[in-house]
Amino acid sequence: MRFRDVDGGAWDKGYTGEDVIVGVIDSGIWPEHPSFADDGSYSASPVGPLGDSRPNCKFGNTHHNPDDAPFTCNNKLLGARQMLDTYRLFFLDPDEFDSARDNDGHGTHTASTAAGNAGVEASVLGVPRGVVSGIAPRARVIAYKGLGDLGGFTSDLAAAINQTVADGVDVINYSVGGGANLPGADEIAFLFADNAGVFVATSAGNSGPGASTLGNPGTMPWMTTVGASTQNRSFEGSASSSDGWEFFGASITDGTVELPLVDSADAGSELCRPGDLIPAAVEGKIVLCRRGAIARVAKSYAVFEAGGAGPGDPWRSTSCR
Repeated sequence: MRFRDVDGGAWDKGYTGEDVIVGVIDSGIWPEHPSFADDGSYSASPVGPLGDSRPNCKFGNTHHNPDDAPFTCNNKLLGARQMLDTYRLFFLDPDEFDSARDNDGHGTHTASTAAGNAGVEASVLGVPRGVVSGIAPRARVIAYKGLGDLGGFTSDLAAAINQTVADGVDVINYSVGGGANLPGADEIAFLFADNAGVFVATSAGNSGPGASTLGNPGTMPWMTTVGASTQNRSFEGSASSSDGWEFFGASITDGTVELPLVDSADAGSELCRPGDLIPAAVEGKIVLCRRGAIARVAKSYAVFEAGGAGPGDPWRSTSCR
């Protein structure tokens, strides 16, 4: 967004990623997302058709999940491979997509941030949220699903890295990582990718900005490690009471009328673990969940499942302290 907004920025200078191929290794991709739409302005793939050593546009496995709609890749989304050979031996849940389709949205988020089309109208829960664009909106995308709902295996991730090189990508986007450690198979695969002339961008992790908070693979010197930044736009809401208190924080929801507040520690699960809350204790109430251990979205869903307050949406029924 800032590249276009600032005079003399990268977009003004013509750096829009035209014909660059970005390989995104993550949780897959939602191919129908407008950020990956082929509007007819893209030329044929710069590398031609992808090899068929494994399915190169892996969607439509309705036998495993009926919601896995077929999709034909195009000149924007050049391909999508499932790289979960090891994961599928152990953890493939019945509700996961046995394809390159994104289960949790993270891969779609990272792919659209890196190379999503320019000028896409965004909305959340039906509310318009402005126009969004990727950093390199004219770049092409090949998605590699190396993570499932329960995480992933280094063997699958290393195989995905090797596959990106074989497919001829120019850039690898890797928003995956952990704590600082010695090089593993994925870091070594990235070294080989670098030797092949592929630019590798990996996340700095989520533990900053203090000292010694960088995690692997971002600790390796043969890739570019990218930390989070801020912008002058936020979506904010508040929790308030007729008693006079009000707390502000990030929110994208419509909220509720004033309702009773219950501490999750008194409702069966201080951390709001899914399945552990007592429905009779939280039904129709706003639930205060202690932060940590599991994702905040999972905490919200736990409240939703137990009947906590919120007009039909799990994000509207919890607050984390």
